[in-house]
Amino acid sequence: SAAVCAVIDAQHVRRAGDSHACCACHAAPARRLAAAPLRELRVANMQLEGPSVPDALRLCANSCAATLQTVELSGNLLGGALKDLPALTALRELGLASVGLSGPPLNEMVQVLGQVVPNLTSLDLSENDVGGNMSAAFAAFEHLTSLGLAGMRLTGALPKASALPPKLEVLNLGPDGNREEKAGYAYN
Repeated sequence: SAAVCAVIDAQHVRRAGDSHACCACHAAPARRLAAAPLRELRVANMQLEGPSVPDALRLCANSCAATLQTVELSGNLLGGALKDLPALTALRELGLASVGLSGPPLNEMVQVLGQVVPNLTSLDLSENDVGGNMSAAFAAFEHLTSLGLAGMRLTGALPKASALPPKLEVLNLGPDGNREEKAGYAYN
């Protein structure tokens, strides 16, 4: 067909027990997307299970790495560790809040993400119980304007403002999950 799907937004799709409705998470629908210049994939809060976040991102990369700008997987039961990720250099927004990430700690995760998604403007990793601390490596994300890290059991001090991304406008550490009562944390 001449028309191709440029945006997939499944947030309001109702499934009747079909856990295979997500095009990013299952091979057959992903193969159908191979020819589509997909820009956005939004499948948040659909109670999808597996594959892991890295596997879901690999499927996206295999079919639309050059055009994909937004991936929103938040609120699904995907799990996995953020390592061995595909390069998605066109990606601008990555939503991975509450997906059950198992690691690595945030400071290591930032180094991995910086190598494979260097052009992000928005990153949400909130409510993943990985721990760690806010690394100065975030400064490498020179386009990042919004960063969500609420509820991640972070410890240690916040980096100095000069070590944060230069365009950062929103930093959400949230009141829950990061309260270690350490002197270096400021929430308000």
